[in-house]
This record gives sequence, C-alpha cells and structure tokens, in this order.
Amino acid sequence: MLEKEIEVKVLGFEIQDYIDMVEKIGAKKISTEEQVNHRFLDAKTEGESFLRLREVGGKGYFTLKEISSSQNARVSSELTTEISEPRTFLEIADKLGIIYTSESKKRIKYVLEDFVFDIDKWSDDVYPFPYMEIEAKSTEALQSIIARLGISEEHISTKSIKELKDSLKSL
Repeated sequence: MLEKEIEVKVLGFEIQDYIDMVEKIGAKKISTEEQVNHRFLDAKTEGESFLRLREVGGKGYFTLKEISSSQNARVSSELTTEISEPRTFLEIADKLGIIYTSESKKRIKYVLEDFVFDIDKWSDDVYPFPYMEIEAKSTEALQSIIARLGISEEHISTKSIKELKDSLKSL
C-alpha cells in the first residue's frame, strides 16, 4: 500500500535532549532498534526517488521512496513490502551486479497521538550527529507539534540524510 510521509528533521541536539523533549509532552517509547539500510543506486532518479532495503531484527523491508516536496516539510510517498530473507535478496542483487551502499544506525522510536518521533544516530563515518525525525499527518500538524516542543526554526531541516552528509563535505 502506498503511504504518504510528511516529516522534518530536528538538528543540533544530543540524544538525551531529544528524549527529554518528547517525553516531556507525553510521548511513549515503543522501540529501540539497530538498522542496516541498503540504498540501491540509480543515477537517473537520484534525489527524486530511491530504492532501499532496511534490515531490522532479522526482517527486511524493501521500499520505493518518491520525494514530492521539501518546502515546509519533506513529503514523500512510500511503497513497502516485507522481505523474509534480506540476505538472500542482497545476494541476488550482488549476482546481478546491482550497486548499493550499506549503512547502519540506531533508532529510538516514540509515538504520541498521530505523531512519530524517530531519534537516529548513524555510525560516525556516515553522519556523526544525532537528529530526530518528526512525522505527522499534515504540514499543519507538523508545525503544531514543533511549536508544542518549543523547537526554533533554525533547528528544523527538510534535508535527506544524503543531503546532510553532502553538506558536511562542503565544510
């Protein structure tokens, strides 16, 4: 099923700061997980859409993510299917010569009402700073929860992890 994702990233805080922010407004922790994200490379669609296999707890989730906007929020459509044997899937990709990158991160997930708060920390060689993604049902709801959290505009980003990584290279 095609799902719409409306999100922003919150930058510039430590992991415990993010946890304190969301717990203060009543969000409940639902998981802590280690993820490996395999991003399949295609120069024709880079930046507009991509394919990703995400491994979490032995399961795999293969997703087509299409970016439609990044004005006030990053808006994308996701089509995902579960892959029961992600290692076999990657072996098939290898045998076909399909190129992909693999990167790991730790994610702490909180929920409150219709909001999802993902606190992410990639390995330092990928992106050395933690950040929090906030997902909402609409851009209006997103702006409302940002205000409720007391987060100022300078901490808000609509950049993808790839764009954040690229911005470090230019420093």
